Amino acid sequence: MKDSSKNTKVNPDMCFENVKTRGRPMKKLTEAGKNIIKNLAAIMCTEEEIASVLETTVEVLHNRENGEAFSELMKNGKEEGKASLRRAQFKLAERNPSMAIWLGKQYLGQKDSTETEVNVSAKEDAPVVQFIFKDTSMTEGK
Repeated sequence: MKDSSKNTKVNPDMCFENVKTRGRPMKKLTEAGKNIIKNLAAIMCTEEEIASVLETTVEVLHNRENGEAFSELMKNGKEEGKASLRRAQFKLAERNPSMAIWLGKQYLGQKDSTETEVNVSAKEDAPVVQFIFKDTSMTEGK
């Protein structure tokens, strides 16, 4: 049985309404169109990709009827997408130590560091250099 809520086909006619002007009618986004734009922006689609899905041009999305709303929808959609991605990363960190380490480095200032100590001493006309490495992995950064 097919789930109709997962229908990915967009009907562009539902996304715009015509606004009468002196010349050619201008396309204005409907609520359905705004919702589609926000959802596409949330999965980091570009303006060109969104215009393609809506079967229009980027210029129509930026026209005087849509420009401000479109910019706001793009901004909000991308921020929702980032939050969703961050949520998925934190969930993955519960099972994946590499992700937990990466998140610690990004958000907690933790870092991998190795301290090197150099001792130089002279032995029979030739200096001897000794390197001592101390692993201080995952220390708090500044």
